[in-house]
Amino acid sequence: MSNSVQTIDNYCKISKTSLEFKRDVTKPEWQKVFNACRNIEGCIQFWIGDLLKYRDQKWGMYDDVEEDSGYDKTTLQTYKSISQSVEPLSRNKDLTFNHHKAVASFEPEKQKEFLNKANEENLTVRQLIEEIKVEKRGPIDDDNDIEAFEHVQCPLCHGTGNTTDLDIEEHWNP
Repeated sequence: MSNSVQTIDNYCKISKTSLEFKRDVTKPEWQKVFNACRNIEGCIQFWIGDLLKYRDQKWGMYDDVEEDSGYDKTTLQTYKSISQSVEPLSRNKDLTFNHHKAVASFEPEKQKEFLNKANEENLTVRQLIEEIKVEKRGPIDDDNDIEAFEHVQCPLCHGTGNTTDLDIEEHWNP
């Protein structure tokens, strides 16, 4: 992660609202900076979640953070919940926050198993959720087995149907 920040710093002058190259760059150098930015973008939800987890342990809830940050409470709660549920050592740096969100309801060993599978097979979040559904219900042998998975909970909304904080493309209803 620090390599990403260093890469950007080597090539660019950055501010809150801009990124400007310090010099003319080659296409491979541009790609390095782009990949570094993508890497940093994928870290923010974990960083905020870990910050909120620390804050909650040290000083209690964080209603003022909602007001100060502009994030809505549901988003903050989601970031914190995923950070609590998926410990740093279980996280996979090559996968998105939403991959981790999909496995958050499992025990750590199962989380690692699914995250490793997603990484090794280059699964999208949607494909990972399909793998989770198959795991929970087992393979469907015939039409009668459809009833077997009607009660499976969505790992993203935990069966509530609340999709306000979810990418609707990644939400599923069995």
